[in-house]
Amino acid sequence: MPAPQRRTKIVATWGPALADEERLRQAVLAGADVFRLNFSHATSEEVSAVVPRIRALSAELGRPVALLQDIQGPRLRTGEVINPEGATLTPGERVVVTSEPVPVTSSVVSIPYPRLAHDVAPGHRILIADGVMALRVAAVRPPELDAEVVAGGVLTSHKGVNLPDSHVTADPLTPKDRADLALGAELGVDYVAVSFVRSGADVEACRSLLRELGAETPIVAKIEHPLAIDNLPEILEASDAVMVARGDLGVEVSPERVPLLQKQIIAQANEAGLPVITATQMLESMIERSTPTRAEASDIANAILDGTDAVMLSGETAIGAFPTEAIATMARIALAAETSEASARHFRQQGSDDQPDAMAGAACMLAERLGARAMVVVTGSGRTAATLSRQRPAVPIYAFTSGPEAARSLMLWYGVWPIQTAIADRFEVTVQSTLGLLEQRGAVAPGDSVVFFGTAPVGAGRMPNLITVRTVGDGVCEVEIGDGDVVGVDEDRRAPAAHPAVFRVDFDVQVQARVDRLQHGRRDSVHHHGWRPGQHPSTAHQGDDDAAPAARGDGRCQAATQLLDRRRAQEMNAREQREAQPGPIDSECHVRAEVGTVAADVRPGVDRCSETQQIVVEGKVGGDVDDAGRRRGDPTLRDRAVEDDGENG
Repeated sequence: MPAPQRRTKIVATWGPALADEERLRQAVLAGADVFRLNFSHATSEEVSAVVPRIRALSAELGRPVALLQDIQGPRLRTGEVINPEGATLTPGERVVVTSEPVPVTSSVVSIPYPRLAHDVAPGHRILIADGVMALRVAAVRPPELDAEVVAGGVLTSHKGVNLPDSHVTADPLTPKDRADLALGAELGVDYVAVSFVRSGADVEACRSLLRELGAETPIVAKIEHPLAIDNLPEILEASDAVMVARGDLGVEVSPERVPLLQKQIIAQANEAGLPVITATQMLESMIERSTPTRAEASDIANAILDGTDAVMLSGETAIGAFPTEAIATMARIALAAETSEASARHFRQQGSDDQPDAMAGAACMLAERLGARAMVVVTGSGRTAATLSRQRPAVPIYAFTSGPEAARSLMLWYGVWPIQTAIADRFEVTVQSTLGLLEQRGAVAPGDSVVFFGTAPVGAGRMPNLITVRTVGDGVCEVEIGDGDVVGVDEDRRAPAAHPAVFRVDFDVQVQARVDRLQHGRRDSVHHHGWRPGQHPSTAHQGDDDAAPAARGDGRCQAATQLLDRRRAQEMNAREQREAQPGPIDSECHVRAEVGTVAADVRPGVDRCSETQQIVVEGKVGGDVDDAGRRRGDPTLRDRAVEDDGENG
């Protein structure tokens, strides 16, 4: 039985700890699904160098890996400290805070933000270095402030500054952000994370700039400001995904509020049908230790039980001593949480009442009732897979797509594992090829049920209109029929005697055969897809070998009515000939066909074989062939049939 597949995605921050090529490879193998490029620290040169390396590694390993560009946003920082030992801020003392770019000392703190004196007021707090140091504004004297040190410490250069009591009016995109977004569009990043989002308008400003740059990159809104909590519905409406950025959020609001806000943000993102990332200090101790604390393991598990789609590592993989171990640890914790009984009680999302969500919910219920091993989606854009992910099924969703961009765009969605491959036009061919790929990868085993969800015909670009169940190891008989004779296999591997033109398929068969009536020199072609016992064909199609008709979603045999009438007339004619010229004629003609490791008897639905027949099968051919003296079990039958017929079969 295949091992369970993790469904929660892992975002790993790239940094010096993953600069080595082998460590980067091991990070992907350990379970990194998305690499975060932190533009608050990484330089343009570093990012430009690492992106091609990640792309090449992804192609080499045959595993999609997405890139998340995290722009800095209007992040306030302190200025330069001249003293190499830092500047000491003493509690109770007064300091001058200025927006001018002057050196930082124990009595003067520079915060180079031109609107600083405009945005703050007496009594407002200024938090430095994630709240380790705190000042309270006593008076405003533009461009300076008088402030009292509430919590002291040693201040070094470029520490982050938060103004939790103030309405910061800075532009949501700084000049640095604009330059970084242009680089990201050039490099083809898969997501953009916008920092310090305060409203839906901030997200739209970023989207507008991306479109000017010719990019439609999905946007992740980072929720790390009190105003973002107040404006969460409009932010969700404007965004493609959200991040619970607990670091700055925990500074801007009181720490005791963070766990409840996390649950609130995740719940509302789930309801809106957007992927959500839970971030910051998830395995903080593993920056220096090879094992996590119990509290950290509980933190990750609880985020997953809350409904997060992804969990993120920051310093753990950027600068930590054990980046690969942190990723592997997070993967194990995620899998344990997902397979728990508590997880099963949290995983059904109802979604909206529109057709795609309703059908996705039905597909997930079917998978649950049948105990399916996996769900499969064939998608061009990724939207159908995302629709299914919103339902949070308890089995993995394998999204087959031909485009690398679509594959990478799905790497944040819960439970979706994209596989890039060529997609066939005909549905049944696609079904069999996807099942074969999954079995090769060890994702499914013979006898497993798999639920297919999507559209038919394949690639029609419509709303989902198909749900079907297949069993791994079962095949579909796909037959071209010559001159009215039907070749097929029923559940007993025999064609029905009552209606020779109506046949049923043993789903242990995967074979494509052609019966050539060489004596007549003509051929009628019928393609049969997934014929079910008890069904009667109702549509007709005539065509040559190069014009295969499109598969019908219900698997109905084509060319039915004319074929039945023609076959009845042939039977009457054959009976009259037998009565006039009796002789020792074989009662059945059949061929043993093998495709890979799958084999089946394929038999014409005729009482006697009065004329020479050739059966051409894709694969090895052997067994009894005809009544005209051809060698039985001849492995070169296909070649001789091609030679006799003058076509390539």
